[in-house]
Amino acid sequence: MSVVLTPEDLKVFDPDIPLAKAEEMIADALAQASLVAPCLLEEDSLSENQIAQFKSVLRSVVLRFNERGPENVTTEQASFGPYQQSITVDNRQRLSGMFWPSEKDLLRAICGSGKRSATHDLAGPTEPPNLLAGAQINGPLGVGPGGL
Repeated sequence: MSVVLTPEDLKVFDPDIPLAKAEEMIADALAQASLVAPCLLEEDSLSENQIAQFKSVLRSVVLRFNERGPENVTTEQASFGPYQQSITVDNRQRLSGMFWPSEKDLLRAICGSGKRSATHDLAGPTEPPNLLAGAQINGPLGVGPGGL
């Protein structure tokens, strides 16, 4: 595989990640990413820029996955006289897999970026569209208002 993410890449951002946990999270992220972006599995088909882009997305996913903590619900309760307070924190994953939909879109875009160049016209058409094209204002051609 051309894209390699190592525990050392994560230590810069979070030095407290245990080595075994980092290796497992990286393996999970690469496995799930290859489902979305199969070009990750192609040897020597990625440019240096694409590899850097993949590493950036994968690193942010793994770090977020690490920060999320254990998948459970915790509740804290406190009381002071007749008053009570209860705080519930839900850490369960609401999405399937580690990746957000926007990250999956990024991975797909990176895979496609080396194969072809694309242009996107952000300004829109140069002439305004004819909003009345094909409209029948007073009925079919040759017929006046109200069918007269």
